[in-house]
Amino acid sequence: MKYILVFGLAVSNAAFAGDLTIFDVRKNLPMSDTEIVYRDFYINGGSESGLNSGMVITVERRMPLYDNYQNRSAGDLQLKVAKIKIIHVQKGISVARLFSEFTRENAPILEDNFIMVGDRLDMDSATSEKDSGKDSKKAEAESAAEPVASSPAPQPQSRPEPAQIVVNSVKVSSEAPAPNPEPPTQAPVESPILQ
Repeated sequence: MKYILVFGLAVSNAAFAGDLTIFDVRKNLPMSDTEIVYRDFYINGGSESGLNSGMVITVERRMPLYDNYQNRSAGDLQLKVAKIKIIHVQKGISVARLFSEFTRENAPILEDNFIMVGDRLDMDSATSEKDSGKDSKKAEAESAAEPVASSPAPQPQSRPEPAQIVVNSVKVSSEAPAPNPEPPTQAPVESPILQ
């Protein structure tokens, strides 16, 4: 009986871990051009789901496809969107930030090429940032198999060039001819001849 209970708990934890999704996305509002913009992704699982601070996890999206020619469902397409890094973990909730994005060069396009609410976490791809530094050869092999455009930590944006306002002006000089004070005279108009 104990084995059945332990097996049931292990299966339920594995099933719950597979259902980790992003349920909210928030970002700060910068007050200047030099302020860094952070985008936080809230995950519906925490320490009980096996998430730890510093983990790097692949985010996937399920895209249902419909075959209009045969008028039936063609199935679902699982696409990798990006990798996120867990920055905060507590019981029931975790917060992550963007770690790197997948290029669409050798992958199907996404309608929205960014992480969205409802995207799922692939726990089989979870690694810790500490491990990725030790296994650099393994990381290089993975990057060759799956092209990833890494994005470094957010940097302050450089100041854009200030907008220039151009005003049309007319040069006024004393060399311009003076206006004629006399009103122009009208030439006599010939009256039509009636026959």
